[in-house]
Amino acid sequence: MKLSDLIEISRLQTIIDHLYYSNGIPIGIIEADGTQIVRSELRDVCSKFHRVNGITCQRCIESDRELNAIIKETKKYAISKCRNGLIDIGAPIIINDEHIATIYQGQFFFEEPDITYFKKQAFLANFDETAYIKAVTETPVVSQAQMKELTGFLTELSGFIADMGYANLELRKANIELSEQHQELSAVYSQLVTTEDELRNHYDLVVEKNGALNDAKEKYQLIAEGTSSIIWDLNLDTMAIETSSNVVDLFNNKNGRITNFQQMFEMIHPEDKDKVVVMFEDALEHDEVYEDQYRILTEDNQVKWIKSRAKIRRDQNNTPVRVAGSFDDITDTINYQNYIQHMAYIDNLTGINNRNQMLKNLEEGFEFLKDQHDSKLSVLLLNIDNYKDINELYGHHLGDQILIAIANRLESITDERLKVYRYGGDEFIFIMKEDHLEIIQKTAEKLLRLFHDPFDVHSKAYNLSASIGISVFPEGGT
Repeated sequence: MKLSDLIEISRLQTIIDHLYYSNGIPIGIIEADGTQIVRSELRDVCSKFHRVNGITCQRCIESDRELNAIIKETKKYAISKCRNGLIDIGAPIIINDEHIATIYQGQFFFEEPDITYFKKQAFLANFDETAYIKAVTETPVVSQAQMKELTGFLTELSGFIADMGYANLELRKANIELSEQHQELSAVYSQLVTTEDELRNHYDLVVEKNGALNDAKEKYQLIAEGTSSIIWDLNLDTMAIETSSNVVDLFNNKNGRITNFQQMFEMIHPEDKDKVVVMFEDALEHDEVYEDQYRILTEDNQVKWIKSRAKIRRDQNNTPVRVAGSFDDITDTINYQNYIQHMAYIDNLTGINNRNQMLKNLEEGFEFLKDQHDSKLSVLLLNIDNYKDINELYGHHLGDQILIAIANRLESITDERLKVYRYGGDEFIFIMKEDHLEIIQKTAEKLLRLFHDPFDVHSKAYNLSASIGISVFPEGGT
């Protein structure tokens, strides 16, 4: 008995694809005789390194054998740490107490990988260290809590597949028996009454097995709804789209599920629509996989970032006919990345642009001047006179407050042509786009006049002075 004889493999492959694009963890099913039925894509760390190298591939084979032996002996799920350092899970698919196949999920870590160990392994296996370490760091890390959910889910999935296989097996048996009974009716008309009773009994059995099959379908629906990702399936002929029910939570859609592609497209942020169309159409024309991230506007005008991943199905003429995949809400991730990016270019004390932003803008200015040979760019360095005396007399805390007051006053006169940055300590840099030297000089004088009035900090006035140095490009070089 083979699982491939009992289950529709194409539909099973679709389920596997959905699961992979939902959590990014590879999954596959292998017959008891070792024949691979379906599988998702492998992580680069295995497909490009471990499984193609003589040393590491032998470790993979040994780990697979150990995991298979445990599952075969216990007929329960098993968790194994591959000899190459990755985690794998296996769960048996059992029908009528016979272990006919195994479902695997793996290629992830329990904790952040030890990069030193993998660098050593890269050396021993003669891998490209940069590409290998990149593949290692892109491999998912699964917490203990997530691991518990993952093993429970895999066990439920193996049971679900076994139920479907058993239902189809029993249905097949029932159909065979019905056929035999029909032949008996044709051959022996005299046994009509008896055979009629038997047919009725078998019909009841078919109805019962159909009910079991419907229950199995409901079980799959529950699995789809149980994931945090939104599962979707788009028919390219009709442009009808089916989604899991949690799509309502993502889009705040008061009218229930989205049923057609136009509804989905209208919720994309206006600034992102053109880009989404280009990416989607390009994937349909050239690729097997579609992946993109963009903003949406919910019905209550919230802006959210989503990541969309999908598999493209094609007919025998290579024409795309169906796209199935998942949506994930990545708003928190994008906001955090933007925050980190912002902090990298802002001075923590004064709140104005820092040295990093200054160097970036200066480089952009030089690029602009490559094509503008008659234009000039000036850099003004402003230094507070005897600032260290303030720190020594009043302490660094007051010194910091005075720097904040100075930064606020300097920033008050900036505009599109004059930008201020805190270079470090008591030094401030100004980048000025101006072609007339006399205006550059007058701007420097204006900056110095800002120090004619005392700085009020904690209700006390402090009189300060400053000095400015100027360099003009191209006269001053780079």
